[in-house]
Amino acid sequence: MLIKSIYLKVLITALTLSSSTIAIADETKFKIAIVKKKHGIKDSDVLAFNKHMRTCADLTIAQNTDESETACTDAIASLKVVKTDSRKAKYLKSLTYSNRGISRYVNNDLSGAKADLMTAIRIDANAITQSNLKLINSFVSNDNNLGKPTSIAD
Repeated sequence: MLIKSIYLKVLITALTLSSSTIAIADETKFKIAIVKKKHGIKDSDVLAFNKHMRTCADLTIAQNTDESETACTDAIASLKVVKTDSRKAKYLKSLTYSNRGISRYVNNDLSGAKADLMTAIRIDANAITQSNLKLINSFVSNDNNLGKPTSIAD
């Protein structure tokens, strides 16, 4: 049991530290978590998450409506298979909900976008998810919620 727990923590740490990078831009752009490299991680659950997370980000940036939300939902589901409550796992889970929130916004589902971003913040209130929620809230207050985002950080 202890070995499994340590193994999962190592996988999450490796995934978080070496496999993902965050696209960060100014406060007028959404921030999307993108998996850039696999770095030799062979665990099938982690590889599945990497694939779904990358597809989610790519399709959201391309503003490919229905497919992006499906890929983001798949990323959330694949991360749930990895059972750990480490700080890094919570951060990663938060980013998956943030990505789906942006996808839902692109799909003109403002309530779904806000719900996902609020879920992301409840999991881990990091700067990326807070910035994305703030941006969506500014669109609501400016009555711009029906248009597509003018830019997404990539």
